[in-house]
Order: sequence, then C-alpha cells, then structure tokens
Amino acid sequence: MSVKIRLSRFGKIKHPFYRVIVVDERRARNSAYIEQLGTFSPMEADASKTYRIDAEKVKGWVAKGAQLSQAVKQLLIKAGHPGMAALTGAKPAGEAKKAPKIRKKRYHAVKDRVKKAKRVRKVAPPKTKKKDAKK
Repeated sequence: MSVKIRLSRFGKIKHPFYRVIVVDERRARNSAYIEQLGTFSPMEADASKTYRIDAEKVKGWVAKGAQLSQAVKQLLIKAGHPGMAALTGAKPAGEAKKAPKIRKKRYHAVKDRVKKAKRVRKVAPPKTKKKDAKK
C-alpha cells in the first residue's frame, strides 16, 4: 500500500478549506483518510491561522515512507516550519537554478528555422490578366 500526504478540499463554493491528510494514493480526493496532519485555509485573513500543520507528525509519516504531494511540499515551505526545507527537498533561497547552455542552442536553432520559413513564404503574388485598353 502506497501512502501519500496530500490535501483534501472542504468548505463552500469559492471559499475553500483544505485538510492535510495521510491517505492511500488509490483513494479519491475526499474519501476516508488514515490521519489528519493539519489544515490550510487560503481565505483566512489572519496569517497565523492560514497554516496549521503538525510538523512532527509529517516527519513521522515521511520516515515511514509516505510521499508528499507537490501542493503539500509547497505548503510546508511557505508555513516556515524549521527543517521542512530539507524534508521537502527544497533548496535554500539564495541558491538559484542556472539555465543549462543547451537552451540557448535550442533557442537559436528555432529562431533560425523561423527566419528560414519566413524567407520561403515570400512568394511573388499570383499574376492576373491585364485587360486590353484597345477595344
């Protein structure tokens, strides 16, 4: 049985409220879950009430082999729990990704193809018959 830590949606229309839950990955989004680890309320005005996640329970489930969903990884990073960046595999804020050099090569190759295609499209307009003015 593969276990995931993911969000389950509750609340009214246009006023979502999410629970951070541990569930078998084959189950539906709002089906029965194993354990609730916290809540996330994006509509909450008070920032301290937006994220309520028990970090110790999350660490315990990850140690048992539970996989974090992408949304939960982002929540844990935003919530600012100490040690969560290492748990989620996030890099420190100062460490930015560098674009690989191959992207520049691809960019220029595509740009050259577009130029070539524009040159090919420049075809002389179709010839029309001129009416004789001598009638």
